[in-house]
Amino acid sequence: MTGPNPRLRRWTCLTASVLSGATLFGTLALAEPVTVLNDEPRLPPRTISLEEIWRVGGEDGEIIFGMVIDSLADADGNVYLLDNQLCQVEVFSADGEHLRTLSRQGDGPGEVRAPIA
Repeated sequence: MTGPNPRLRRWTCLTASVLSGATLFGTLALAEPVTVLNDEPRLPPRTISLEEIWRVGGEDGEIIFGMVIDSLADADGNVYLLDNQLCQVEVFSADGEHLRTLSRQGDGPGEVRAPIA
């Protein structure tokens, strides 16, 4: 007498997997929708006025941008603008003076491809 047929065992496992998947998806489809309500805001809304302190770039500017996707400021007030398209970071002082450009597109030391953060 020989053991169970390997082909039959394979079909049994496949059938069990299909039935398990059908049961799972059937359960998900029949689940009741859940309504999530946001809590009340902790602080009341307020209106603030913004004031432009400096501007860079544009048609007449020496600095050009491709697609700025991130920005931050350090403790000294220097502003870092990450340009994903040009693969570089432009650094400006707190008063808007261009200090330097970090990185460039490439695969060598100090070069990057598609920076995101």
